[in-house]
Amino acid sequence: MKKLFAILLIMLITLTGLFAGGSADNSVTEETDWTPDGPITIVLGFSAGGGIDVMCRTVAPFLGEYLGCDVIVQNMPGSSSGIATDYVLDQAPDGQTILGTSSSMSAFSTTENSDASYLQLDMLAMPYLCRNVGVVVNTELGIDTMEEFIDYLKTHRTTAATAGVGSMWHIPAAELASQLGCEDNVRFVPYDSGSRTALAVAQHECDWAAIDYANAGSYFEQGLCKMLAVFSTEDMNDAHLGIVPSIVKYAPEMADTADIIGGWRGFCVSNETPQYIKDKLIEAFKYACSQEEVQNLVRANGNNVEDMSYGEEAQAYFEQSCRVSSYLLWDLGDGTRDPSEVGVERP
Repeated sequence: MKKLFAILLIMLITLTGLFAGGSADNSVTEETDWTPDGPITIVLGFSAGGGIDVMCRTVAPFLGEYLGCDVIVQNMPGSSSGIATDYVLDQAPDGQTILGTSSSMSAFSTTENSDASYLQLDMLAMPYLCRNVGVVVNTELGIDTMEEFIDYLKTHRTTAATAGVGSMWHIPAAELASQLGCEDNVRFVPYDSGSRTALAVAQHECDWAAIDYANAGSYFEQGLCKMLAVFSTEDMNDAHLGIVPSIVKYAPEMADTADIIGGWRGFCVSNETPQYIKDKLIEAFKYACSQEEVQNLVRANGNNVEDMSYGEEAQAYFEQSCRVSSYLLWDLGDGTRDPSEVGVERP
């Protein structure tokens, strides 16, 4: 009996030590020393070659350098990035899968491409705040000014290229057509990326689009396209295009939304991801976005390095974008679901 008691006592002491030691070690690992468990995957919902694809592939190696792991970019196009968004949310919230996304997801609550919004996702970094999305027309139309374009839009049926209903290339164009009272004269044609949207205008598959310099820049240089106005409350002074006037000069009612619907590109994870992991990933993105190669890309696309944001600041803009874009599209009659049904509040 004494022998049995001694054995049980030794086992109890040993187990107590193991549990105490294990608990302490896990605490240190979780709170102060998180490192990725294998490669990280950045999933983006658009085809290779577009502006967001280039951004992801430029940032990825610097993330890997900071985190000490490989960072893989996986294209998963479809539903204006809805498929990619749902895929990321279906993965374990462990920081190993990141969504590379754009303001195309801002209207999910009304387009039903996904149920996701700022309520399910936390923004880590927003390297691009697009101030240079503009009204871009094919030069074969013979239109040189925004005034001429408005007259043309009011008297002709036109086609406008987009990356799908609710995408960052659709919402500005749809609001402009509505504000000008020309929505019945515009047929929107969906493509699977910003680069393909711009190409459609350059090849005159479509007459015009709301698109940014990152995707359409080469076509301006080739003389295939022109930018007539920019979706911003301020004029744009571009080294290549010169002064591009604000859309507000032609559609004053857009003053409250022009700076929001111009678009953004960023990186986010499920909001169930532990804060210590998100903090480490935010550090990694700050490191990556401080690199000359990334900053040169941002500038080359006509965006300001000073507009980069992270964590709470990026999340606040994400929320504002979702609320404005969703209700704008819903009020235009292009949405299929009242955003309030999934908890997105009217701005």
